[in-house]
Amino acid sequence: MEGEMAPDRRFRARRDDESMHRIGEEEQRRPGASRRARSPSTGMDLALAPSAVVRRCANPYARLAFGGALRMTDPAVLNRVHIHCEGLDTPLRVLRMRGRETLSQPFEFVVEVETEDDIPLIFDDLDAMMGAPTTLSFGPDAEYPIHGVVREATVLPIRGHGSNAYRLRLVPRLYDTRLTRGSWIYLDQKPAEIIEAALAHCGDAALQPGDDYELTLEGSYNPREYVVQYEESVFSFISRQAEHWGLFYFFDHVGDRDKLVFGDTNAAFPQLEGFEEIAFDTRAGRSEEETVREIGMIQRMVEKDISLREYNYRIPSVTLVTEAQEIDPTGIGSVHVTGDHFWTPDEGTMMARLRAEELASHRRRMRAITTVRGLRAGHRFALTGAAPEGHGLAREYVVVSATHSTSSPGHSSSSGAGPGASDAGLQYWNEVELLPVELAFRPPLITPKPRIHGVMHARIDAEAPDDTNVPVDEWGRYKVIMPFDVAGAAGGRSSCWIRPAYPSGGGGWGFALGHHVETEVVIFHIDGDPDRPVIAGAAPNFEQPSTVRTENAQQGVIASRHGIAITLSDS
Repeated sequence: MEGEMAPDRRFRARRDDESMHRIGEEEQRRPGASRRARSPSTGMDLALAPSAVVRRCANPYARLAFGGALRMTDPAVLNRVHIHCEGLDTPLRVLRMRGRETLSQPFEFVVEVETEDDIPLIFDDLDAMMGAPTTLSFGPDAEYPIHGVVREATVLPIRGHGSNAYRLRLVPRLYDTRLTRGSWIYLDQKPAEIIEAALAHCGDAALQPGDDYELTLEGSYNPREYVVQYEESVFSFISRQAEHWGLFYFFDHVGDRDKLVFGDTNAAFPQLEGFEEIAFDTRAGRSEEETVREIGMIQRMVEKDISLREYNYRIPSVTLVTEAQEIDPTGIGSVHVTGDHFWTPDEGTMMARLRAEELASHRRRMRAITTVRGLRAGHRFALTGAAPEGHGLAREYVVVSATHSTSSPGHSSSSGAGPGASDAGLQYWNEVELLPVELAFRPPLITPKPRIHGVMHARIDAEAPDDTNVPVDEWGRYKVIMPFDVAGAAGGRSSCWIRPAYPSGGGGWGFALGHHVETEVVIFHIDGDPDRPVIAGAAPNFEQPSTVRTENAQQGVIASRHGIAITLSDS
């Protein structure tokens, strides 16, 4: 839908259009960035803040960075880790593993394995693994699975003990949506319908509703008249649509494959069966129970309130400015956002609430180290034990992110594991970021929206392509066929009604000439927003030439389609 004001996204964080967390790679060093040290007991990387003062990132949509390291006191628990790839007959032994899950982001696990029979894999084996359903599971009976697909396999250098080692990168099937790119237009659809339609563009790799994903939405959302996916991957498009509407997603591994689950309230987060309550236990290495071993809390200063403003040309006399939505009564500063695509006061109030909830969710976070092998991003649990005393930490939480790590007993996580390491089990622990369940989780607005700079051509469209009348509606608007639309076809269903720009206009007066079917027009987009097109004017081409050419170069001509003309001559 097109309006007059374009979104100001200066307060939003940006990420690369196709970025995914690359585990195990060196982070780029920046002045003032956190230093890293290695725990002497586990070899885990710990963040050491350059200052004891915890500061809120200037950009409220940036990823959280916890200042200060949690004390490590041998939190690991002995664990068996299994991996099974349906595309491979040769059994594999897990040497070590590290994985990260975050709400509203694809998970990624990096697993180093070796063949149990010491026979190396050949190229055909590696080819067979690509895209094959693969399960990484924890526990003696593989009771805690992670389902996904292998999207990268690295042959590691031969180690001293002569094993054949490989590094596998396990990701969800949602990863494949990064590989389908293009431009599509969505008309008169609700957010859930737009996401479903976008996922269907992935062809043979398309996720199927019900089996592969579900939308468990409680909110009521109005249809969007005109939404454009412009020169971007399906993954980027559904990510920014979900972020805009405050919809999050996580992955369910209960069945035999990973399932993508969308939600819009904390009630959508499931509890881990058998771990609805998790105890705080400081006995660390002296206990084999699955517990929370360490926990810390961070409090941040956030903004006080937020308000939104918009313009809707259908109701130009209505001032679409929301009342300030409170973020934190003790906060500092106000956020004012223009152009967040809402078209009624009620919709603006809802949008302002979503933005306030997203900012408020950064006010308080917990970070814990646990040995609960089945704990995943998106799980909800109650912490018991009321420890530390007096801090009020015994409450219910949502797991925002989880980093899973293993190492061989007697080895650091950075050292090689010898043959048979998994026979005795691997040391396992996870670091989790927690949000108190009373605070609504909203995904940060971090996926950039594409911009259309300059102008582009389009063709006037109509329900009946052979219509001899001007295909205009009661408000003087036209439908067009955009050149980028993969599914664009004549018949009046390729765009919404779009306003034309004229040299002069007003309340029933001005200067206007109609555009006929198949007329080439020039389109510009307000502030480059693909969802805000305006017709700038007509552009002649070799099939529809200008009324002024070489033979009448000294004339100015205003002519109708049926031959009625006004000619101004300088000869």
